[in-house]
Amino acid sequence: MVPSAHVVPTVVPLGLPVGPVQPPPPPPLTGLTADDRAAAAPAAVSDWAAACAPRKVSKSSWFGLGRKEVDAPTNSDELRMRVARPAEGEGIALEAVVSSDASMLQLAQRLAATSAAAPVAALRLTADDGYGPGTMAEVDAMSAGFALLTRCLMVTDGAGCLDALRELSISKITIGNEEAGQLATALTGHASLRSLELWNVGLEDEGALSIAQLATASGNTALSQLNLGRNLISGHGKELLEAMIDASRVHAKVY
Repeated sequence: MVPSAHVVPTVVPLGLPVGPVQPPPPPPLTGLTADDRAAAAPAAVSDWAAACAPRKVSKSSWFGLGRKEVDAPTNSDELRMRVARPAEGEGIALEAVVSSDASMLQLAQRLAATSAAAPVAALRLTADDGYGPGTMAEVDAMSAGFALLTRCLMVTDGAGCLDALRELSISKITIGNEEAGQLATALTGHASLRSLELWNVGLEDEGALSIAQLATASGNTALSQLNLGRNLISGHGKELLEAMIDASRVHAKVY
């Protein structure tokens, strides 16, 4: 008679900590790809003033006596832009209002497709008021449009029209820690950026610390103004920011 095999049960160690499975790290941030540029090509701008002018439509006058041109009606997803004069130097100041991820993508594609022949010296981006804390808009940085905008801002392989950017202001668009880190990566080493404002964007400690790397003694030498006002930075975070920012070179607002 053949004895039955003795089966030894598998011993599972008890009491060992079991942590969550961590996702792989995101790929390193790169500039605009060939696909980005091809998709954006139809949105190229040669004259920002013309691109920002209201669209006109022809409308019949009273009693059908002739026709006249009036501003075309806008829809809720439409990008609104206007040109202002920059504080100094060449280029234009582009003020853009987005109301949705679709309009954010419209803006990013225009920037991606536009060359240095139509330079933007100041980019001021905001969103329509929403219903959250601080009237923050219902637009956030976790969108294809904001990701494309970040690639446009890259020092290498970014949008040609932003090569000489001197001022960047973003307000009322929720920016998470990861998106803030990518934005900081894109702007690292920017030779002309003097003023950076992320106002009322829901920035937390981790994201604020990523951005503040640009204002350290070894950060962007051209940067002289940093505004991180009306965000979600803790008291301890503010202390860390004040310690790392080079106050002799950068005038910073953190609250």
